[in-house]
Amino acid sequence: MKCTSCGYESPVELATCPQCGAAMPTVEPTAQPTYAPPTEPMYAQPVAAHPVYAFLLNFVQDKLFMIIAILTTAATAVQLIAGDGINLIALLVTIFMWLAYSKAQKGELDRNNLRHVSGTVYAMYIIFNVAAIMLIVSGALIALTIGLAAGSIPTDLLMDIDEVPAAMLEWLLGAGGIVVGAIVALMGGAMLLISLFCYKRLHRFAKSLYESIDTLQFAFVHQQSVYGWLLAIGIIDAISAAGAMADDLLSGVAAGCTAAAYIVSAVLVKKHFLDPQPQQPQQPM
Repeated sequence: MKCTSCGYESPVELATCPQCGAAMPTVEPTAQPTYAPPTEPMYAQPVAAHPVYAFLLNFVQDKLFMIIAILTTAATAVQLIAGDGINLIALLVTIFMWLAYSKAQKGELDRNNLRHVSGTVYAMYIIFNVAAIMLIVSGALIALTIGLAAGSIPTDLLMDIDEVPAAMLEWLLGAGGIVVGAIVALMGGAMLLISLFCYKRLHRFAKSLYESIDTLQFAFVHQQSVYGWLLAIGIIDAISAAGAMADDLLSGVAAGCTAAAYIVSAVLVKKHFLDPQPQQPQQPM
């Protein structure tokens, strides 16, 4: 200690300076570090015991999930036998569904396979968009090309048919090209709308499944829309399959299996996500 009055230094703590009698400075005690006790997580249960994990595990373990995988497998096999080729997207979805279902039967929820299913649905969404845009562009080109070409055809090349003037034939050719182009473009527009309102929502729903595993929250989206679209596509495909069977039995059977897979998927979504809806778990205080 050092006296602030005379400068005397003492090796020990003293109340007053022995040399001048002034009060010695007080030494503040060294502050001891404080440690906060570790806080318990809001949800301390193991992941496998969490309600979200259990809910999705029950969804994948459902026998309807297996039936969908069987139907898509049958559709792919029949298409191969019929010589129609293999739908790669449908094949990948089938493989990932079987892998997810087999893991679920062992009590394990495979996030990666659910993520792969979501990825293949997203690939379908992109392919549908590209095809739709190509149809729209093709329709516009058909309308412009034929419409403009019709006006440049020499009139002597157009013969009068049943007293229809060549000029009228020229006009009909141009109008017909515009109509055909417009129909093709409208088909592309319809496909684009279906892609945006159907396949995009299917992808977002499939993505929300594995994201819910990551966050352990009931964060599912578009359940009602997905149910409606799956049911609608299944019914439309079933009607198409009935007509296809008259021309090609195997192709009709493959289309029928695909239609049944869509309808069963709608039933599965309704069973687990709409009737009843999942409830949020109570977090411990």
